[in-house]
Amino acid sequence: MIIEIPDVWTTAEEQHEAYVLKRVSIEMARERKKAYASRALMDFDCFLNAQLKNIVDSKTRDFSTVIDCFDSIFPDGSRKREDANALASRVFNYEKFRDGKHNWDAYALYACSRYFVCPYCHITPVKAANGSMDFRGDLDHFLPRGEFPYLSLSLGNLVPACKDCNFSGAKGTTNPYITPLLNPLKDSNEIVFQLMPKDSSDPTLVAMRGQKADYELRVIAPNGVEAAINSLTTFTLQAKYEIYLPTAHRIARLGLTQAWAQSIDKETGIEMDVEESIGFTWDGDEYKNFPQGKMHRDIFQSSEANAELVAALEKP
Repeated sequence: MIIEIPDVWTTAEEQHEAYVLKRVSIEMARERKKAYASRALMDFDCFLNAQLKNIVDSKTRDFSTVIDCFDSIFPDGSRKREDANALASRVFNYEKFRDGKHNWDAYALYACSRYFVCPYCHITPVKAANGSMDFRGDLDHFLPRGEFPYLSLSLGNLVPACKDCNFSGAKGTTNPYITPLLNPLKDSNEIVFQLMPKDSSDPTLVAMRGQKADYELRVIAPNGVEAAINSLTTFTLQAKYEIYLPTAHRIARLGLTQAWAQSIDKETGIEMDVEESIGFTWDGDEYKNFPQGKMHRDIFQSSEANAELVAALEKP
């Protein structure tokens, strides 16, 4: 996870909650007609009576109470568990929501997203910036619906993601309870970008006076948080970002000196600042809707720390 997006579904909350409650009511009525007063249905009813509010509530991010309740009623490895998971898949029917056959569906939800770029890699756009419903990325179930089917429609479990990050070779059905991963909907960002000279003892390279081949772009988890380290591996972030070394090198040079802006002004009469050149300001959330924006911001901000060294090198 490169960016945190806890407010991604803010404008969708009321409508999505109403949709889920309605679907659960309809599907449970169908189940009662098929198997009235069966033990499995009665147990599942008991579970819903206790946890439906937490399941449907758009503000829920920690589903541990819901999961513990389900586990206590339907023990892992039991036939009851298999029956309950099958029932939950029918009641919280993600396929109906995904396939876009209702007034409220995955396309309508995506149109409400505040963010346009996959939060896991922060490279691939997942939504049309104009709000078009003709294009959308995947919806990742942070807690996989195969293991937690009763969370298939929970807004706090749906992450807008690109196909590369959501497919089986990346996150896929990874269970974060077994392999901790950063959750874009509730965790703080722990991944940082650094542009480092291959020879850190050379002050001219530290001052960004070298060519791009003299540097390497690093994607790291400096605090050693397990979920961050796992995220680096799961989404192959180092490999994905290596091709952006030239961009990182350019951004770092912009951050170290303002001479570039002065030269543009001198040649064209156009005053230009960093924000105008890069496309977004550094002190807000605009970078989240800019592919590789987190990398741009990290590299620029870290390069500012070396400004004194640059000034010293430029003194006669």
